Amino acid sequence: MNRKSTFTRLLASVLIIATLITVSTACKSNSNNNTNSNNVSSNSSSDSSANSNSNNVSSNSSSDSDSSSDVVNSVCELTKGADIRVMSYNILHPEWSSGASYVTIVGRDTNLKNIINYYKPDVVGLQEACQPWHFAVDKYLVKGGDYAFACASTSTKPYNMTTMIYNKKTVKLIEEYVVDLDANSDIRVLAVAVFEKLSDGKRFVVTNTHPSSRGYEATYKRNMGDLFKHAKTELEKYKNLPVIMTGDFNTPEQSDLYTGFISETGVKDAKYEADKLVRQYSTFIGWPNGKFKEGSENCIDHIFVNKNTDVLLFDCVIDHDVEKTSDHIPIYADIVLK
Repeated sequence: MNRKSTFTRLLASVLIIATLITVSTACKSNSNNNTNSNNVSSNSSSDSSANSNSNNVSSNSSSDSDSSSDVVNSVCELTKGADIRVMSYNILHPEWSSGASYVTIVGRDTNLKNIINYYKPDVVGLQEACQPWHFAVDKYLVKGGDYAFACASTSTKPYNMTTMIYNKKTVKLIEEYVVDLDANSDIRVLAVAVFEKLSDGKRFVVTNTHPSSRGYEATYKRNMGDLFKHAKTELEKYKNLPVIMTGDFNTPEQSDLYTGFISETGVKDAKYEADKLVRQYSTFIGWPNGKFKEGSENCIDHIFVNKNTDVLLFDCVIDHDVEKTSDHIPIYADIVLK
């Protein structure tokens, strides 16, 4: 074998290894072929119905079959040096799609299971998690997995649609409560939970929220006004702890309320604080036939953090059939607790 041939093979091996490391670091699944899709729907409102009492959809909409194709064997590892991973995901209420009168959760529920089991967040803020979604999450991720609910109900409603789940193997729940943005609501709330890491006892706070869509202007502005007030209260209450605020805020980055929320509360957008921004996509993709679009045009889902955190990585999930799961995509951040 001549020297030129040996050098060429060595160079090829180095390039292959470098490529594998890059893909592994970004936690990108090979199952997705849609990353070049464009033209997301211009309607950035995430819920097309104002009826927050449509919670009691038939519980039989959770799929009963669980084929081997649903099994995800690999896991996206937490960024080295990070303490926790926090995710936010609007999973689409069956009756709130702008593109269909009813969207069954059958099939979407196992997609959600696969997404959570691959990315393994320590805490997930879920929005539009109506009764059937609670049953599906309980089946696949609580009884059938490592997770438990936090803020599962409100003071007046048995199923909080702006709930959270957490990984029982990595953190434990210390305290939980729900603050109304609308009276007697099961969705327009600020859910608050205090967690403790099992490995080292570090405590942190996660909140989850979902103000009304901008299509209902008066309600949206009222919800956002209340959110400003309650967020400042919680941030002051837990000023010595890391605080992570998840949610479908229905508020794009280009709006005055987005910049106002940051300036009035003192929080920062985890996406722009991250040492590594893996992918940036519009978080609202529409339904059905959601399309991915790079950039920040329809980013209405956010993860905000206070000063007691460092964000190592932020990513938008565009694999695991997310476009067949919801009209939003999940976002997550790997965070150091200070």
